[in-house]
Amino acid sequence: MNLRESLILGLVGAGGIGFYIQTYVRTFQYEKVATLTIVVVIELANNAIRTLLR
Repeated sequence: MNLRESLILGLVGAGGIGFYIQTYVRTFQYEKVATLTIVVVIELANNAIRTLLR
């Protein structure tokens, strides 16, 4: 949950993981963007599984 919120805040300019994703995209560091994207997807899957197990 914190990772997702950090991503959203970063994309709108408040810092966080979204800030790094934007920075890496602008500087063509796609390996880092892919890594961060995978982390976000894993976090979303983790949250979905936790929700199902409640």
